[in-house]
Amino acid sequence: MNLKQSVKTRSKDSIMKTYETGLFGDVEESKKAYDRGEAPWSISYHFTPDELKGILERNGVKNVELAGPGAFARTIPNEILVKIVNDPEQRKQFLEFCHMYDSNPYVCGMGKDNLFAKGEISDDNRNEKTGFKAV
Repeated sequence: MNLKQSVKTRSKDSIMKTYETGLFGDVEESKKAYDRGEAPWSISYHFTPDELKGILERNGVKNVELAGPGAFARTIPNEILVKIVNDPEQRKQFLEFCHMYDSNPYVCGMGKDNLFAKGEISDDNRNEKTGFKAV
């Protein structure tokens, strides 16, 4: 196997490992970090929309809504986006459409940088350890 083929194989293997584990990077190191009491997921963890929604619901969050901010906007050339943003009426209509599009379950997770989740936490479901409370 030549160097070019080796790089392609390693890249594909790395991508497949990320897809299978949800982690970008060393899985064992992430497990050790968790055992040390660090964040339950590494900063590079790739939640799927259904996974994140399920975690929130299992922890008492009601009316969970997800969005992939930027999913539609990234399909528009920058020059056109600038024109839309500079026109108040076009911007308003564009952002309303983006919100609708980006909230579609089939595009959640395809946003530019993140997956957005919101929901309601009642006082009954407040985390006593952290004191986190919905406002």
